[in-house]
Amino acid sequence: MQLDKKIKSIIDKRTSLHLAKLHLVHLKERIVDGHKEKKRLEKILKKEYEDVLKLERLNIGKLFLHILGDKEEQLEIERQEYLQAVLVHKEWLKELKLMQYEKDLLEKQVKSLPAVEKEYTYLLELREQEVLHKVGRNKMQIRTINKQIDDTIELKREIHEAKIVGIKIKRKLEKMIGFLERASNLGDWEYGIYLQIREGQKMVQKAQTVFYKLKPLLFDFKTELEDIYKHRNIRLHDGVDIMEEMANMYYDNLISDWIIHRGIKNALTNIKLLQDRLLRTMQSLQQEEKRANKNMIYLSSRKKALILDGID
Repeated sequence: MQLDKKIKSIIDKRTSLHLAKLHLVHLKERIVDGHKEKKRLEKILKKEYEDVLKLERLNIGKLFLHILGDKEEQLEIERQEYLQAVLVHKEWLKELKLMQYEKDLLEKQVKSLPAVEKEYTYLLELREQEVLHKVGRNKMQIRTINKQIDDTIELKREIHEAKIVGIKIKRKLEKMIGFLERASNLGDWEYGIYLQIREGQKMVQKAQTVFYKLKPLLFDFKTELEDIYKHRNIRLHDGVDIMEEMANMYYDNLISDWIIHRGIKNALTNIKLLQDRLLRTMQSLQQEEKRANKNMIYLSSRKKALILDGID
């Protein structure tokens, strides 16, 4: 029961600090707005002061007396407006000072949040071990959730590794497309001049060099995705095998007919299709990662509720 009391106490402290942190965020926003308002009031104050000075220096001729009225009367009005601007400005400075003081206090208070979170996590772990070593209704549920959390962590790791390989493939495909487009844009090689043909061959050779580095990455990408398929009920785009087919078609085009301009265009088309398939697979991985993150949040929340069950 002593542990339950400690947990209840730390929950209260943690809730209070999180509320303070939230209030601090809003307060900082108010202070930023407050400084903008301060600048606006200072402009008004300056204008009202200048209005008073202008009127004090003004010699009103007979022509304007019937329009402006009595100079002293106008001057009194301007002085009242200036005085009002001074008072509003002073009040706002006080408000800003109070907000800054409150901000400093909250920042000192919130500094203890990491330590409180650490203690909270430690107490929850103690509570979890206590529940798991007792005969109770939550014991098996917590164990099941722990298994699901481990599986989700493994899934996230697999997705992360697949994404890393996918990014490497994407960069190499972009390089290849750049080289092949330059080769393709040189015109029809059958009727081109010698230097044009040599430049085209050079671009194709560069694309080939990148392709040889790309092939093992495609194999790694397939392996990473198979790990995800094998252990999880996930339906990604069935593009991995098609990627290999496209890569082989690209290679066949350049080996059998690589000097012909048409062969370059066909190869370029295949690489662009391969790039499109990769991007769609990467988007699927991104969505799956989001689902895994949401599932992790839900499982952690559910586990916490089971651990804290019975603590009033």
